Amino acid sequence: MPSDPQAAQAFKVKLQKETETSRRLALKALGGLTDVPVGLKSFLEPMGYAKLLGALCCNCTVVAYVSPVLQHILQVDGMQECPAKTSAVRALEPWIRALKPPETNISDDEAAGEDEERTISWIVDAGAEPLNFSTSLIPPFRGYAIFPRMALMNHSCRPSCGIEFDFSGRIFVLQQPYDHIKPGVELTISYLDSSLNAEEDHKAMGTTQRRNQLLPYGFNCDCGLLCKRFGSIQAPRTHANPSRRISDRKHIVRAWDYQP
Repeated sequence: MPSDPQAAQAFKVKLQKETETSRRLALKALGGLTDVPVGLKSFLEPMGYAKLLGALCCNCTVVAYVSPVLQHILQVDGMQECPAKTSAVRALEPWIRALKPPETNISDDEAAGEDEERTISWIVDAGAEPLNFSTSLIPPFRGYAIFPRMALMNHSCRPSCGIEFDFSGRIFVLQQPYDHIKPGVELTISYLDSSLNAEEDHKAMGTTQRRNQLLPYGFNCDCGLLCKRFGSIQAPRTHANPSRRISDRKHIVRAWDYQP
């Protein structure tokens, strides 16, 4: 959401128009509201459809996957100096020299967590101009994925688990070092800023910021971190979904395939 009030209002209007366009297309594809089962009609009303889209947005995450071409170039760079490496670099040379910086228009959230730019320089022939390459010339593939099993985990301002992703297309739920997960204890994650991976960082977040980040999920957390400012410390509670429990203390609890 833009920080400027006028830009934020314009964004809301645009979002409402696009939501209504999407709803009408969905109705057209289904043959009209009269042909929709009674139990689904509320989801195709303007308000119900907007809430449905909002729920999907809350449970999806940006996915960036490194290009196989970039992986190949990095593998070539990692080879020991030998005729085979020289031959591979020469084969890449005309293609690399023709590369132009990509025109990117990504948000701060999408750019967060990406690998830092790396510059590589090769000497193809003695006395020739070095072949320079930057990893930023080949941006990662981007998309959005819904992690249905992760969406079943409740929120806690004192989460017992953290979320990590890897390039093999799997999601890992890891035990955080500041908490020991005992048998029968519910697995919880924080719906707040994913860059806050330590309990101290979560505590440092202000009450207003914390409430604003949880607002799109449709509930207000009433744990001590949110209520202490008002003099009413309550036991931490989790929200949103049925609980999931574990029966062991493995550091890596489980690896889950995602369904994009």
